[in-house]
Amino acid sequence: MVSVYQVYPHSCFLYLGSILVDEYGMEEGCRQGLLDMLQALCMPTFQLLEQPNSLRNHPDTVDDLFRLATRFVQRSPVTLLGSSIIIHIIQCAVAATSLDHRDANCSVMKFIRDLVHTGVGNDVSQQEHERTPESIWSSEQIILTFSGQNPGQKLYTMDVNVRIQLFVCVCVCVCVCVCAQHEEDFDLRKRLIGQAMEQNGQHLINQLLHSCCFCLPPYTLPDVAEVLWEIMLFNRPVSPPADGFVVCSVRQLISFR
Repeated sequence: MVSVYQVYPHSCFLYLGSILVDEYGMEEGCRQGLLDMLQALCMPTFQLLEQPNSLRNHPDTVDDLFRLATRFVQRSPVTLLGSSIIIHIIQCAVAATSLDHRDANCSVMKFIRDLVHTGVGNDVSQQEHERTPESIWSSEQIILTFSGQNPGQKLYTMDVNVRIQLFVCVCVCVCVCVCAQHEEDFDLRKRLIGQAMEQNGQHLINQLLHSCCFCLPPYTLPDVAEVLWEIMLFNRPVSPPADGFVVCSVRQLISFR
């Protein structure tokens, strides 16, 4: 797939890559291979998008590139954040924030939002909570065993209250297991996001404000607002006036609101 993409850089290969990351990104043995795939796909993509007016001429490529990057952030953020390619992806995202194509801009903003959010909270994306019917049934088998029920019994033959209790137990078990796994690397994720923001944060904010004022249509502004909100949650220091700009205090912000 990668070799074909280098010759025929169609965005559908990036979309296929996002599906692979979505399916196998949480498998420990697949993460390095998926990262190698991402890096190999990014090189010809960056070469394409560096040409004059390429962001505007290839919105599908922008859309699928950042869909792929977002899937990596959702499935294996530490793998992506610890790689050398992340800085180049962020720089490409900053350049693409002014793109006024609806789908492409939405994918760019979602990537930035999800990327910063990995350093804000220990929660996981809703997609990481999704489970197949087979895995849910496997969990129900375990709950049935420990609750003294017959593991081979069909759920529709049980009392409604029993089914509700079992469903709640399954949900709690799944959430606890996933969140516990996600919390283990939170400090590392926060540190890596901090390093990325130190290098690109100021330029990102400047570009977002410029894009809102001069480039983007009104329907894209809610997505930009979500990005700014996540950045504010991640790091909003109260600093004295600098560079000729007056910085309002927290009290003034509350009073204005």
